[in-house]
Amino acid sequence: MTPNEETEVKQRVKKGHPQKLWKRTQKTENRKKRREEKLDKFKEWRKLARTCEFHARRHWIKLLIGAFIFVLLIAMYNMADLDDQRTPPVTDKVIVEFAQNGTSLGTVTLGLFGQVCPKTSTNFIMLATHEKGYGYRGTQLFMVMRDHLIAGGDTENDDGTGGKSALKKPFLNENFGVSHTGPGYLGMVSIGSGHGISRRMSQFYITLGALRHMDGKSVIFGKVLKGMEVFNKIAETPVDKESRPLKKITIKNMDHTPN
Repeated sequence: MTPNEETEVKQRVKKGHPQKLWKRTQKTENRKKRREEKLDKFKEWRKLARTCEFHARRHWIKLLIGAFIFVLLIAMYNMADLDDQRTPPVTDKVIVEFAQNGTSLGTVTLGLFGQVCPKTSTNFIMLATHEKGYGYRGTQLFMVMRDHLIAGGDTENDDGTGGKSALKKPFLNENFGVSHTGPGYLGMVSIGSGHGISRRMSQFYITLGALRHMDGKSVIFGKVLKGMEVFNKIAETPVDKESRPLKKITIKNMDHTPN
């Protein structure tokens, strides 16, 4: 190759080199641009995903809070003392004096729901006043279960195995509208659930706590208006294995007064 030819080749290389460099630069910039576009799209998708995740989490949090509030309201409803709002009006009052070994334990005033339980209330009043020649006076409390109930009123056997109504015919369980939501309710013991015939037509009990399992089985026909401390005192008395008081507790006296 002559010097002239060598010079010409060098000039051609010099002229072509910037073009090749420009192409390489363009390719690099295009790759970089595509990479940035992909990165921007990825950032947008990630942002959208985080937004959806945030809203989903917020939705579940709202659901959990709503469920918690719902459960809390149910618990508050079951635990609330709605006595004045839910119980029927008192139509009659029966004053009862209890005694143990001849010593008076105190006097209790019971209010009866005569409007919703007329036959049960009438039967209780007639047994309290001995209108038929027999009744509650002198009978004993045959069951004392702490935090549960106190039972008495067996006018037949005086031990919880019998009972005699003051009414001529057996009467139906009249009303299950009042629940055993707490202490101080007066109920009539009956056999069976639903609107069946009450076969034990004189036995009664006083609740010492909530007995919701007895709803729909035994009729609540009254409540303690005054003297709940007497029943609390009786609840502390020693009992045997069958929950019978070791020291006999009797009904010393009962009086009835219309409300």
